[in-house]
Amino acid sequence: MLEQLWAPIVAVTAAHEGRRNGLISSTVLTASLLPEAPRVSVQLSKASLTHELVTASGAFAVHLLPVGALELFHTLGMRSGRDTDKLGGIPITEGVTGSPLLAEAVAYVEGRVVKTIDTVDSTVVLADVVAGERLRDDPFLTIEDVRERMPPEWEAEWRARLEEELRAARALRQANEAHR
Repeated sequence: MLEQLWAPIVAVTAAHEGRRNGLISSTVLTASLLPEAPRVSVQLSKASLTHELVTASGAFAVHLLPVGALELFHTLGMRSGRDTDKLGGIPITEGVTGSPLLAEAVAYVEGRVVKTIDTVDSTVVLADVVAGERLRDDPFLTIEDVRERMPPEWEAEWRARLEEELRAARALRQANEAHR
């Protein structure tokens, strides 16, 4: 059942002191009932460079991606920003928060962090929406689109990246249990 709870596939980007990064997420949600006070929340793995940049800068951008953005999904979702500049070669502009904005996005919102909730292996980040725009009227990427359209040669890479993330999360959990 948990695999059915995926929200739309989004890109989360952040920058701090000349470093920038982005990742693919399915954990971004609207976090306010009030239209005059919009908020978003995102859960970020503590092992990710994007987590580091969001917590240091206090800001991030969330992008809905077009259905055909599989290369962007591959670049941001199957590599670590610690190994390469994942945003190099991707058309971006700088948002009002300093976060990179993806030109290919269907829409984006920028948020300033107002609260974080620490978990053992990730952080839930709550942010006030300070800017945003719908850039085009295209359908946005879902996990079903990715599963249907992903080239077979990416399967091993997808699994390897997932295993790497799971190892990091398990190591954080074990370290936390050892300190109890």
